[in-house]
Amino acid sequence: MILHFTNPWDQLEVGKEINLLAKEWHERVEFLDLQIKDNNWNKNSWKDLWNHFLNKEICLLCESGLVVGFCLINHFFEENSIHLWKIVIDTKHRMRGLGGKLLEFQIKKYPGKTIYLEVAADNIMAIRFYESLAFKKVHFAKGFYSNGKDAWKMTRT
Repeated sequence: MILHFTNPWDQLEVGKEINLLAKEWHERVEFLDLQIKDNNWNKNSWKDLWNHFLNKEICLLCESGLVVGFCLINHFFEENSIHLWKIVIDTKHRMRGLGGKLLEFQIKKYPGKTIYLEVAADNIMAIRFYESLAFKKVHFAKGFYSNGKDAWKMTRT
């Protein structure tokens, strides 16, 4: 089941299952993010995100009431584009096509928009994943990440 929130505090209309989940989903998203070895966010980064959620959306992927993945995007309406900040699937649930399902949900929701992202240049598995969904490498960014790692900027139109 994919749950889509455009405002993480406006969940009452979604239903009882989500209301029970809502108490814990911030922590679960942050826990899943910690599974990313080189590019996870610290508590302050997440706190800043939750406090300044304007033009951002989070899409949660749940199985049996547990968040097993999420996709975080930012809208740039004036540019007709979307920035994919993160897509994370629990390590226990990977290699089942869930990441593709989550990203395809966002792509279908915003037809005609350009989606762009950055991915660590040495993350071959992620690059292949994005390429399988028609993303193209458009720019190599030397030292892009705060840890000095290089990145590929990729887009899909």
